[in-house]
Amino acid sequence: MPFDLDNLNPSAKFFWQDGEEEWVELRLAAEADNEAMRKQSGIKQKVEYRNEKGQMHRIEFVDADEHKVDRFTELANDFAIVNWCLNSKQGDPIPCTLENKLKMIRNSPQFASWVIACLDKMRDDVSVLEDKETKN
Repeated sequence: MPFDLDNLNPSAKFFWQDGEEEWVELRLAAEADNEAMRKQSGIKQKVEYRNEKGQMHRIEFVDADEHKVDRFTELANDFAIVNWCLNSKQGDPIPCTLENKLKMIRNSPQFASWVIACLDKMRDDVSVLEDKETKN
């Protein structure tokens, strides 16, 4: 499979309700993207060593409060939704802004579930490719 070094993480277009007028472009976050979003939101990986009954145990955990987790979620949703062509009930285009992305994800269970299903399909497609590469 040839790689485009200028775009190693391309987005995919999904059409809303099987139409061709409204669509959303989505992309998966690579590990480097997730790490950058964790840092940007202030989430840190921490390690503690505990002595229990004479044995040292290494415990890894994520140091994050509710605000940091909310910020990470906002960044992840903004990253995943690259672009869209969606219309309001009145037929006006809805601008693809961070504010509108979060409003749609937080307040429309139907939209949020659909986006999650589309991202899951993308993950499944990546898994199929990984399985094919492993078999070859």
